[in-house]
Amino acid sequence: MVYGEGEMPASSLMEQSLLKAEACPTTWNEFMIDHRILFSVLVFTVACDERPQTLDTSFDCSEIGCSDSFEADFQPVLEMQGDYLFTLDVDGVVTTCAMTLPLIDGQSCDGPLQLLRSGSALPESEHSLPAFSILETGFVSYTLTIELDGVELVRWTEEPEWDVIQPNGEGCAPVCEVASSMVVIP
Repeated sequence: MVYGEGEMPASSLMEQSLLKAEACPTTWNEFMIDHRILFSVLVFTVACDERPQTLDTSFDCSEIGCSDSFEADFQPVLEMQGDYLFTLDVDGVVTTCAMTLPLIDGQSCDGPLQLLRSGSALPESEHSLPAFSILETGFVSYTLTIELDGVELVRWTEEPEWDVIQPNGEGCAPVCEVASSMVVIP
């Protein structure tokens, strides 16, 4: 890309200022002031952007990606050791997934339910299942049932509120559908 006189991308400006010893902040406050100024300039630039409101490719868009997704955290995080069985019903289509804590290498779920596994490189007492995702979007409702060693911990039904996001701004692809939630386990 060719830049006019006095124009330079923000990353090049930051690289130049970091190379000049006299431009480096010497205290935490100076560091924060420098970053607040840069952030203010970037926000002003984005806020004054006058791009068209349709997906028009005649102008440059950044290339930030996104994906359609539904994600939810477990509250509290599942960390009791034992055999878990997750049963997911998404608009009448049922799938199951078994998972054990402490975590076992190679365990994963098939189908739309994916569990976030945490701490596998740590001692077994620190293994947990903090969240899950559903690899489908646009569904009306889901019910997730969690059992531990054959005892039901929770049966959670929800109708997600879907948002449409455009990480590169109006008029730029991609356009993604996302929702998030929290499953409260008594």
